[in-house]
Amino acid sequence: MKKHLLPSLLMLSIIVSFISACASVPPPAPANTLAPTIAGPGETFSTAQAPPPTWRAPSRVITRENVFNIQLLGRFDFTGTPSTIFTYAFSPDGTRIAGLNNTHVVAWDLITGQFVISNTHRNAQHLFYGVDKTELFVVLREGIVAIYDANRGIYDEDFLGHDRFNGIAAYDTVNGWLALGGSDGTIRVWDTVERKALAVISAHETEIAHLLFSPDGTRLLSSGTDGRNYLWDWRGRQIVKNFSNEGLPTIRLAYHPSGERVAIATNEVITIWDVTSGEFIHGLPTEIGGSESLLMFSPDGRFLVNGGAIPSMMVWSGEGDNRFLAYLPKMGAGRIAATFSPDSTLLLTSKFEGETVLWDMTQITDETIVRANINPSSTRVVFNEWSPDGFTILFFDASGSIYVWGLPQD
Repeated sequence: MKKHLLPSLLMLSIIVSFISACASVPPPAPANTLAPTIAGPGETFSTAQAPPPTWRAPSRVITRENVFNIQLLGRFDFTGTPSTIFTYAFSPDGTRIAGLNNTHVVAWDLITGQFVISNTHRNAQHLFYGVDKTELFVVLREGIVAIYDANRGIYDEDFLGHDRFNGIAAYDTVNGWLALGGSDGTIRVWDTVERKALAVISAHETEIAHLLFSPDGTRLLSSGTDGRNYLWDWRGRQIVKNFSNEGLPTIRLAYHPSGERVAIATNEVITIWDVTSGEFIHGLPTEIGGSESLLMFSPDGRFLVNGGAIPSMMVWSGEGDNRFLAYLPKMGAGRIAATFSPDSTLLLTSKFEGETVLWDMTQITDETIVRANINPSSTRVVFNEWSPDGFTILFFDASGSIYVWGLPQD
């Protein structure tokens, strides 16, 4: 086995271990003497929390070279009844984070640590930042799009986005295009800046199951509950390509950052398709529920990661050559989360009431995986996220608190 060594700092309680990766059988989990405390059967976690630490502003981008110097910058808490943030969005410049819990729209400033807005919502399901950072678009269960002032939290206006909305939405963050799916198989696309309907597409004979914009926003990938997947020139309301699952339901979609390929996951297989020719490239076997929780390309497109009901996440080459690279042990069979650093050199994974692990993606090969266990101040992580500007890493606790890590100013 080849071995590599990463720096280790006591402040993060980091350990480094090396795992042999096998393409057929997941490797045994390494011993971990510094694993987070996990509640046993019948035990419960206390909801009491210590006061949050004094906020410290992030100073620079987190990289593979300095990641072991990151520290807890602060904690964002909701002052009302504790409630998990179930969806969130970063502002276009990466300096704010907004989210929805069961009752409120909330937002914090990632530079100052200040609580920016809090306002009630009714039956909200999705939240998106406007392209100029001044507005928040909140999609309600009944298909109404409510618009909030992102600086003051004031509810401004709304419009009916889809009268048969079934909870499926996609958003293009660059152009502000919002696609809403319907129970009647139709898709409605809106320009959120102009509050203007751009297209109504009779897309599927069955209910819409998934929607995803291409990286440049010119194409829209849709899935029906019947397993049919179409790539649309949505402005022209024309099908560009048809990707068939042969009747198997689609459970997740992912677009390669180049826009040249798409990954479509069914219960046991990920199929990779060329979007120009429409040709099937290859299938990646994942076992049952292998992409149930996540399917994602790295920002540079070199890796494809899936995870879910299987015991370990799986890492594949994202270059279309069908290469399996590694299993990520203990990252499965439960609620899991993953986020890449903006430069794709690091992958951060978490398992609810389990481990949080940093993986060195520059050293993942068919022989070696380099990992470092970290303590994010919570074992109840439901999401983790690298901010788009690379300055902070956020851990979303089940209580609704957000732990923010970064490199503080000297």
